[in-house]
Amino acid sequence: MKATPAWFSTAALAFFLTLSIHAAPPAAADSLKTLQGDIIPGKVVSVHGPIVVIASKKGQVISPLEQLDDDSLGKVADFLAAQPLTPPRWEGSNSIVAKSLNKRLMILSGEKLVPFILGDRPEPEFYVAYCSAHWSPPCRRFTPKLVTAYSELQAKYPGIFELVFISSDESSDDQTKYARETKMPWPVVKYPAADTIEPLEQWHGRGIPDLIVTNRNGNVIFKCYKGEDYSGPDDVLER
Repeated sequence: MKATPAWFSTAALAFFLTLSIHAAPPAAADSLKTLQGDIIPGKVVSVHGPIVVIASKKGQVISPLEQLDDDSLGKVADFLAAQPLTPPRWEGSNSIVAKSLNKRLMILSGEKLVPFILGDRPEPEFYVAYCSAHWSPPCRRFTPKLVTAYSELQAKYPGIFELVFISSDESSDDQTKYARETKMPWPVVKYPAADTIEPLEQWHGRGIPDLIVTNRNGNVIFKCYKGEDYSGPDDVLER
């Protein structure tokens, strides 16, 4: 059996290994089951610390590992064992999100946005899409908080995630002005390519600021909207 990938949370692994055995009939091959006997249709598409993302044709479900029965935890373990021990190189990655962002990212350098050079850095485990605009007062209030949180999280979990700014501004000049005024430390989707970043844009709600967390293949983990209900970016940031 392959070793557990290094990026998997050791706390979650310890929890999995010490979980008490519950007698329950196994779930179908294309579904998982909770300790309460509820069936979750779909297959494991990603694991992030103590949570698992389960996807089916009808959508995606996020479940804490602690709520799954033993047969389902075995499917999670099989999924993890099949993953590469090291993350792929970001440049040239075949993941859905990486391909959609290829050669479309800029970064603030001095007063200008310049091409974001990936170099040899590994691809992030997950992406945080920030949909925002300079003309929006709520966005301008939230962005400084996000800048601080981004720096703190990158220092604590370097390279595990990357935030990508998707502008709702009315021009490339407004986008650059916004990035410059707030000193955005993250990559920016080149204007006006935002509408072509479908793996991230598909989760964008009607309002801004909007914060969306996905894995490399665009499976949503956290977002500001549940249906038409807007919980706001602070909720996603806290998660």
